[in-house]
Amino acid sequence: MRSERLICTVTNDLNQDQRMFRICFSLQKMGFDVTLVGRLKKSSLPLPETTFQTKRLRCFFQRGFGFYAEYNIRLFLYLLTQRFSVLYAVDLDTIAPVGLVAALKNQSFIFDAHEHFTETPELLNKKRTRNLWSNIAHFWVSKAAVCITVNESLANLFTTLYNNKFIYLYNVPLLDLSKCAVIPAGGTKRILYQGVLNHGRGLESLITAMEHLPECELYIVGEGDLSVVLRDMVAKSPASDRIIFTGWKHGESLKQMTRNAWLGVNFLEGNSLSYYYSLANKFFDYIYAELPAVHMNFPEYAHIISTYPIALTIDEISSQKIVNTIRQIIDHPEKYEDMKRACSIAKKEFFWEKEEKKLIEVCSSFLKKSDNN
Repeated sequence: MRSERLICTVTNDLNQDQRMFRICFSLQKMGFDVTLVGRLKKSSLPLPETTFQTKRLRCFFQRGFGFYAEYNIRLFLYLLTQRFSVLYAVDLDTIAPVGLVAALKNQSFIFDAHEHFTETPELLNKKRTRNLWSNIAHFWVSKAAVCITVNESLANLFTTLYNNKFIYLYNVPLLDLSKCAVIPAGGTKRILYQGVLNHGRGLESLITAMEHLPECELYIVGEGDLSVVLRDMVAKSPASDRIIFTGWKHGESLKQMTRNAWLGVNFLEGNSLSYYYSLANKFFDYIYAELPAVHMNFPEYAHIISTYPIALTIDEISSQKIVNTIRQIIDHPEKYEDMKRACSIAKKEFFWEKEEKKLIEVCSSFLKKSDNN
């Protein structure tokens, strides 16, 4: 068992970051004294109790360049005053202060890329900003002692792009083989979207599609930049009485909503490479709830679905394609039952305890090298 302090850094408010919670618990198992650092927003809810420490930094700016600049400065000053043996930077928006402080204190750092940051939709039309993040990436990623990402496609891409070996850890839940809710036959079919309400996620098309799926109701779980726009859209929709916004749900409440749904959806526009090479958390959440779903026909989804037929896929987002795909499931209940059975099999293959072994193995190897130097 080790007693060194390890500090993990993110830019979110920690409440939704189940991946980092799992990683922090796993690092604790290795004997690290772990602190997870994020930011405190005006809308931030209290954090759940954890066995590791948490720290949230207040920022005056809440978005855009002002936020990233302020947060990086505050994070740099915070880390500069801390004692630690290892730093763990999540995504490019925290790597610069982590890398700089690690260099100043002659310590190592781990880099964990949760997305293809320079290819996110927000940066596609911002050449200068995109170039800035790209320069940061090429300078700092090669200096990380360990590099991690969320799936095999991104691991291969980043290994080539940044000339540093990446491993991947699927963002899967802890193993839970408890039985899921049984959906009554003939009742209203509840479609579930969970996640951020932002551009590029097909939510407008999904809302329009509901006009042509009278036997279904849609639950939208989450908030985001489109919260007001989408609510206004629903208010004008003929299907408004069958579309429910719940806001954010956490922990067991979200799990129960997922178990009680009839179908999960996960739509992303493919013009963003970050989306194209993604493997969303909800993909595995749906599997664990034994919830058939509709996903995009992107590489990581298609690869897993080809082995475990837990969902249908669509090639592009349109309300008509959504209606046609969901209608296939409604009109062929045997297909739906086949997908549920495939989920039951798949969740025995994709679970955090399996990924945790990879994390511990790579960190242990890195620590041995550090001890020998």
